[in-house]
Amino acid sequence: MNSNTHFVNCFQPEGPLPDEVTRSAVVIGNFDGIHRGHRTVLEFAKAVAQSKGLALYMLTFEPHPYLLLFPDKPLYRLSQHDKKAHLAQKAGINGIISLNFTEDFSTQSPDWFINEILLRQLKVKHVIAGYDFHFGKDRRGTPEYLCQQGVQLGFDVDIVNMKADLTGLAVSSTRIREALRKGLLREANTLLGYHHYLNLNSDVVIRSCSPCHYTKAMCTLSEKEIMSAGIYSILIKQSSMPFTRGFAELSHNQRQLTLYIRKPNCVETIHGDKTQIIFLDYLSQTVGSPTSEDWLEESLPLPLRSESLLTLSLFEENCWSLPPTLTAGYVSTSNNERCVI
Repeated sequence: MNSNTHFVNCFQPEGPLPDEVTRSAVVIGNFDGIHRGHRTVLEFAKAVAQSKGLALYMLTFEPHPYLLLFPDKPLYRLSQHDKKAHLAQKAGINGIISLNFTEDFSTQSPDWFINEILLRQLKVKHVIAGYDFHFGKDRRGTPEYLCQQGVQLGFDVDIVNMKADLTGLAVSSTRIREALRKGLLREANTLLGYHHYLNLNSDVVIRSCSPCHYTKAMCTLSEKEIMSAGIYSILIKQSSMPFTRGFAELSHNQRQLTLYIRKPNCVETIHGDKTQIIFLDYLSQTVGSPTSEDWLEESLPLPLRSESLLTLSLFEENCWSLPPTLTAGYVSTSNNERCVI
């Protein structure tokens, strides 16, 4: 597998695909959230591609097929294309191809997908997919059929079982959405393998800093957030700057986010195109507007008033490209996790 120094990002390509993505291995799926189950598939795919000296590309669909097939049933996206591309790159994939999932695309047969997309456009050498991958009109294309066609048409196919947790249940995007909806943020973060985060869609200007330990800023989200209304402990990651600790209050309409930012790290403007709000823990239901400068310290549970531990997976460390000064504070907790104080 080629070194992941150049990441190919193809969003709804209209013309021929770049030649560099052809004659490669592709891993196919929606990969909404790129959670721990998805990364089981990705790690297997990376090993296969590397053993054959092939680049590995993620083949996915935009918009999410569910939104076109069931327009009356809203679906919260754990990762829009930009977030998915970021996570895919940090997972060590060479690039992402988000095919335009249109009405016409949805009516094509499984054979059309194999012959037109996989063979004619991608000239694929190896295909990897999860056990529940279906394709073509009415989801008639099954993993078994893909394997059969691979044998007949000359490309290799591997179908991978996705990761289950200790309960034996598959780690799925549906389970993660339900956990977020119920305020079970820790469970959602465990299933994701990283902390749920949002990309800000616009700049947030911090107009003034009050005398207390926090300063306040408000932003409107581009879409309704699935998480329960309430108070969350957060980190703010802005470009290459260190993390800024704080809290966030998500309104009942789940579109308004009020940030309370630790003053020593206060900045005048939070740039939306470079900033992520990383949700660490769900603390309490919405309390309402502060009535005193000490509102946050008085309202939050006692253990949270001291500096709590932030647990980061190794995958997450890579996502945020943590600087050596922060890495030096890690205490090893397992082969897969570390803590930073």
